[in-house]
Amino acid sequence: SLISVMGKLSDAAAIPELVKEFELSKRDVQLAIVDAMGDIRSELSVMLLARLLRNTTDPEYLLRTLAALAKIGGERASYA
Repeated sequence: SLISVMGKLSDAAAIPELVKEFELSKRDVQLAIVDAMGDIRSELSVMLLARLLRNTTDPEYLLRTLAALAKIGGERASYA
């Protein structure tokens, strides 16, 4: 998918568009966006991922969000 390709390119410039798309999308696309943000490995992704982590009880979202934050690493990701 296009979202997967955006993640593989690791271009942080894609993050604002991914955030917009996340808000408008269904679950499967949202999960792909979470994965892409982990692949991009930018601290810019941490805000959306941290918000998702705080606001969901869905096990799949939680696992994928934690995996994405682990890929990003860094101080901000560890505090999310």
